[in-house]
Amino acid sequence: MAGHIWKHYRAGAGVACLLLLQLPNSAAASGAPWQPLRNDNPFLQVFGLPAYEPTDVGNAGDWLWRFSMDISNHADGGDAPGESIVLDGESYRATLSTRFAVNEKLALGIDIPFVQHAGGFLDAPIENWHEFWGISNSKRSGPRNQLALRYDNPGAGSFDLSSPAGGIADIQFSASVQLEDSSRLAGRHLGLRAGIKLPTGDSSRLLGSGAVDTWVEANGSLGCAFGRDGFRLSAAAGLLFPGRGDVLPQLQRNVVGFGGFAAGWSLGERFEMQAQIHAQSAYYDSALEMLGGSSLQIALGGHYVFSDRKYFLSFAIVEDVFDNATTDVALYLSLLNYARAALEPDR
Repeated sequence: MAGHIWKHYRAGAGVACLLLLQLPNSAAASGAPWQPLRNDNPFLQVFGLPAYEPTDVGNAGDWLWRFSMDISNHADGGDAPGESIVLDGESYRATLSTRFAVNEKLALGIDIPFVQHAGGFLDAPIENWHEFWGISNSKRSGPRNQLALRYDNPGAGSFDLSSPAGGIADIQFSASVQLEDSSRLAGRHLGLRAGIKLPTGDSSRLLGSGAVDTWVEANGSLGCAFGRDGFRLSAAAGLLFPGRGDVLPQLQRNVVGFGGFAAGWSLGERFEMQAQIHAQSAYYDSALEMLGGSSLQIALGGHYVFSDRKYFLSFAIVEDVFDNATTDVALYLSLLNYARAALEPDR
């Protein structure tokens, strides 16, 4: 019975994808659902994992500017044979990003992040939110609004950050290559991205890893329109190659896999609702889930398009799906501007 249902499901999905490919491109369908989110676990965010972005590079000469702000709340801890960890506090990441379309196939970008770790202010609101939805607060047993980022392992080194720390983090450069454009094949984009992260942040304060990281990614999207409304699906997958840096170097893995799916619903010309899920494999060889576990997060949010269609406000709330190597809750807000009149936000 299950096999019979699965057969029909696959057939239906195939027909749906074919229909998506044949539908005409439109303003509503061309908006991409990706939010440029990250996993802000303090011991993971030092590496060069890229934020998810759409493939379409825009028109030749287009400039894209984005200022984004992430607030991540940490409340976790655990013990394993020979090692222990405490993650308690909040991290703030403000990133100034720009992208320039060299031509209609190639775009170059830079991300300049500023990171601060502190005790924060969100413990009480998050605990009340969890209680409202019947979610356990069992791992939130420590004092509210304290900063305690600690790892102890006599065989692999220790780390302790208990005083607020902030400054410029590791700067990242990227290149995007568009392989297939929806202007030639309705509703579809395919592309490749690659990047390099430089050790410009202070690794002793978890503002960087102390090493050069590189990464590659393939992504694509399908879209369709329903009058003035639209729907788009996107997927991405890639590999991160962390350099051997200063943050628990004896535990670091040489390769980290990452990927995600996103869906966006355009509601008229001004607003798009979004849902996104993203995952990464383990960064460290550790029996502790907060370091050696894979991560899975879900984000719900949207875009608001201002009347001149050059400014776009994005927002999202991010929750961990499993109790693993992710932050407990994260909030995201960004303002995006096209310095030249590109047709659509993140097409």
